[in-house]
Amino acid sequence: MINMSCGQTSLNPECLKALSKQIFQPIYYPEYWSTEIAVVDMLRKICHTQNDVLLMAGSATYGEEAAMLSLLEPGDKVLTVNSGMYGQVLTDLTKIVGAQPIEIKVEEGKSVEPSIIRDQLELDPEIKMVALVYADTSQGTVNPVPEIGDMMRDFPDVLLMVDAVSALAALELRLDEWRIDICCTSPQKCVNAPQGLAIVFVSNRAWAVIKDRKTPINSLCMDLTVWKEYHDGVRVASTTGQWQDISTVTTKCVHGPSPSYSLVYGLKASLEAILFEGLENVYHRHSSASKAIRVALRALGLGVKADEEVAAPMATTIVFPKPVDWTKFASKMLMDYGIAIAGDFRIGNMGFVADPRYVIPTIAALESTLLDFGFPVELGAGVKAAHCVFEETYNFQEI
Repeated sequence: MINMSCGQTSLNPECLKALSKQIFQPIYYPEYWSTEIAVVDMLRKICHTQNDVLLMAGSATYGEEAAMLSLLEPGDKVLTVNSGMYGQVLTDLTKIVGAQPIEIKVEEGKSVEPSIIRDQLELDPEIKMVALVYADTSQGTVNPVPEIGDMMRDFPDVLLMVDAVSALAALELRLDEWRIDICCTSPQKCVNAPQGLAIVFVSNRAWAVIKDRKTPINSLCMDLTVWKEYHDGVRVASTTGQWQDISTVTTKCVHGPSPSYSLVYGLKASLEAILFEGLENVYHRHSSASKAIRVALRALGLGVKADEEVAAPMATTIVFPKPVDWTKFASKMLMDYGIAIAGDFRIGNMGFVADPRYVIPTIAALESTLLDFGFPVELGAGVKAAHCVFEETYNFQEI
């Protein structure tokens, strides 16, 4: 079986090894403190930032909701970029926390133009935040976050929030350089670690906005300041050597939330594997694999939803020339050929499966499934096209 979905992805083999080990100390003992600090430091290194890193219990959407709930007050205006399903989530979350979304809708398969965001910010000086997705896997597209961050230097009072859930460990992230105030991500995509942690990076600008709120944050587990108190407490305990239950450090409740020891431990192993391989090598693998998939699809007479110049390096959405039943098609690929793809006819190449050893069998299975569904494809055409891309872009000596 090969998992070529867009998450939960397969776990990194090093992560599996780590998760198989017993936990002999509770989360308020020094072993966990050192584990958490190592994870935070690695995340800062990967994302080129000195911002605070919060490891919250929950999936990525928990982190996004917590960020909006902590930063936004009733009636605040948020410019949301709807470039697909996950951009729509940002619009919906804005409404849920009581703020007012001003939505930019992006044409399918394309990315937002920074000039459109600039025009909206100039038109409405009351906009408090811009929120967008870096890589929206529902479309298989990438938004120009570096250019948007640079443009927003002209609007120093407007916060920038970025969903980097699928981007982490597939696309370069430079949070400080790109002026990203809130970056929300999680381990279960290209990092190949377990789902259940929300990773939230928070800038000093964002903390200042939270400090200046006029209304309280009506939450415990989704209050970013509570998580900051927890993580600051871990650092203090590690430095002083004073053992304590860090969950009691919050001033908001007698006992606050904490992350999952086992999930943080598994994440640590996956991040170590990524850094050992080298970030540039990891990014190159994803770019090479996704290009091979797109070229193979076109060789089989299929389309790709994303324009080539904005195509995501970790997910590709297939366009068929005629309607196809997703459930029947996906179950056929899984049961007959052992390949799991993502909903809405998407092929993910996230993490260690961004590799010819996984991509080539996936294309071969796709060819056979297409024949089973009556598509007039030439067996081997897609595999040959993908292999040509790998020959140009991939170092087979490393396999």
